[in-house]
Amino acid sequence: LLDVLNVCSRCTAQRLLVLSAFDKARSIAWGRPDTSQNGDRELVRNLKVNGASSNLVGLSLSDPSVRTVEFDYWSPYVGAPKKPRTPLTEEAFRKLMHVARSVECSQLYLLKALVTIGHRLFFSLPQFIDFVSF
Repeated sequence: LLDVLNVCSRCTAQRLLVLSAFDKARSIAWGRPDTSQNGDRELVRNLKVNGASSNLVGLSLSDPSVRTVEFDYWSPYVGAPKKPRTPLTEEAFRKLMHVARSVECSQLYLLKALVTIGHRLFFSLPQFIDFVSF
């Protein structure tokens, strides 16, 4: 459940919707089968706006009547990597930690934001220990 009046939550929702549009376009371009919930190639499922079931058509997170959004995001492109993964460079890890320490939102919202991109991050053991102790 994302409270779109909260900047961090609204940004998280916006990023997921952009990612969904990108994955939808990629799925069409690559001729992949439609795996959406409603036959519209959307990867957002179980969408609720202000607690009521809805769809993405006409959804605007800047609409003042939209207070909360809740949805599942499913992507067919997340899975086993095709090549061995390498940990973040130390410079990239330092930048990530700098942003995490300087962002002006609650740790809960920061954690929610990191969870949305977590499947794309790969830490070395020392990086993971530093990250978890944050």
